[in-house]
Amino acid sequence: MPDELRIRLHAHAGSWRLMLSGVVGLQTAETLEHVAAVALRAPTADSLCLDMAAVTSLDTTGLATLAARRREADLRGLPFRIVRPSAAVAAAILASGGSELRNVLDFQDRGRSGTRCSR
Repeated sequence: MPDELRIRLHAHAGSWRLMLSGVVGLQTAETLEHVAAVALRAPTADSLCLDMAAVTSLDTTGLATLAARRREADLRGLPFRIVRPSAAVAAAILASGGSELRNVLDFQDRGRSGTRCSR
């Protein structure tokens, strides 16, 4: 069975939340790259959260995609958070050794009551 990534988009007052499920990796990273880029470049965007509670696998291609979107968000001055990371996501990010993605992990999802990301 091929790797599959499902993305649901929730937008509220400039805050974008991408609800991801499945595999974020070599076969699916391009889809995530495209959807996240569209969200970040929306004229009304003021934050981006990636809810990764249902992600089953995250490989190095997926990590690179997340890091690239985080850098783009930083360049645009927009908050970027990875919220509710699954065990697989947290393990991959923590094992990667860099702090670029560790610094945006939000295990508690402080924005759960709404879709707003906060720094």
